[in-house]
Parts: sequence; C-alpha cells; structure tokens
Amino acid sequence: MYWAKGVCSFVLIGSLLWYLSNRGKAPVSSRALLNYLFPKKFYADPTMRVTYWHMLWSQVLWGPVLAVMLLSSNIPHDLSAWLSGRFGARSAVFMAEWAAIATQTSALVLSASFVTYWLHYAMHRVPLLWSIHRVHHSAEALGLPAVAHTHPIEDLLFGIVPGAVNSFVSGVILFSLEPILFTRR
Repeated sequence: MYWAKGVCSFVLIGSLLWYLSNRGKAPVSSRALLNYLFPKKFYADPTMRVTYWHMLWSQVLWGPVLAVMLLSSNIPHDLSAWLSGRFGARSAVFMAEWAAIATQTSALVLSASFVTYWLHYAMHRVPLLWSIHRVHHSAEALGLPAVAHTHPIEDLLFGIVPGAVNSFVSGVILFSLEPILFTRR
C-alpha cells in the first residue's frame, strides 16, 4: 500500500525527465512515454510473476485490513480528550484555522516519514526484522512492482507502526489545537 505514492512520483518524475531529454528529438506520444517508463524487458521477465503475486496479495488482503484498522481508530480523539481532562482548558495556539491545519499536516507528514525511515533502518539492522525484510531484496527483476515484493508481516509493520505513531501525534495536536478547530463555527 505504501508503494502507491512511489508509483505516482516515479511516473511524474520519469515523464518529466523523458520529456526534457526528448524535447525536439522525437514526436511526443503516450506510447513512447509508456515504453520509456515501463520497458517490456523488465515487466515481461518470468521472475516478475512472483512479484506480481506479492503485489496482488498486498492489495487484496492487507489493503482493506489496514484501511479498516486505521479508519476505525479513535485513538487521536481519545488521547485528546484524556489530555484535556488531565491538563484542563487552554487557549488557542493559532488564531487562524489554516495555520492549525498546516501545523497538523506538517507534523503528521514529518512523523510518518521519521517512523518509516527508522523502521526501514531497523529492518536492515535487526536480524529478526532482516529475515522478514530480505524478501523485498530477493526480487530478481527490478521493475517498479518490485517495491511490493514484501513479506506480509512487513506490510503489517509498515501499516501499523506509522499509523500508531500518527494516531498519537494526532491526539497531541488535536489537544493543542482543539480550541481553534472545534469551538469556532
């Protein structure tokens, strides 16, 4: 699941590089772009079959499971309510709603990136985690779907750990921004 933003980035950046490198040399066509981005020799390789099964497994099973787990979570609101009960009322940190939303978005993006980096680092350094993560590095053909060539436990870890940390960060942010976000309407 977490590979989807990588695919979008790959297509956008690859398309831009293709366009800039072929400007004026050849006619611009969607077929030429697709052949550039997705060369047949990588994606038709017989070893990619395993990778395609991994990608299908990831999307069909873990996508809905993680979506239900993350969407049904009340952790941020429960934590915010607990902090409000523990520390009492407070004044608004920001007076503008856009600043509160920008702060929350920035904090969530930074915390998710930080946790994902350290989890991936641990996957390479901790022997038990490496035994799970090496499935990802065992892909023989390095096409774009090789990103999804992962062990199911790795998918769970990369879904649950950043989600749990972001739930905690959201709770703290909701507690600190609650007066501006929920009392003015």
